[in-house]
Amino acid sequence: MLNAGFKVDNLFAGCACCSLSGELVSSIKNIQKALNPEWLIIEATGVAYPGSIGKAILESLGFDAYIITIVDAKRWRRLQNAMETLMSEQLKDSSIVLFS
Repeated sequence: MLNAGFKVDNLFAGCACCSLSGELVSSIKNIQKALNPEWLIIEATGVAYPGSIGKAILESLGFDAYIITIVDAKRWRRLQNAMETLMSEQLKDSSIVLFS
């Protein structure tokens, strides 16, 4: 994977918004200490609840997350029929929605 000089780390063994929230917060703290970045981008899986990630960051670290959700416009109807609750929650908790 090309990372254009950026350090990329992966969290494995579960979803960052539920079973890994402790590992996520710990990783963010380590990144803050080592690099003190202006921005930190977390790419969640398509079945994640970004609001849960934002809540974990706010409660544990004291700052808000800016949540961007990308919607697959071509498969919107089919996905909405199969995962209406998930998609509604993802959109509700988004700061901005992009359509691809």
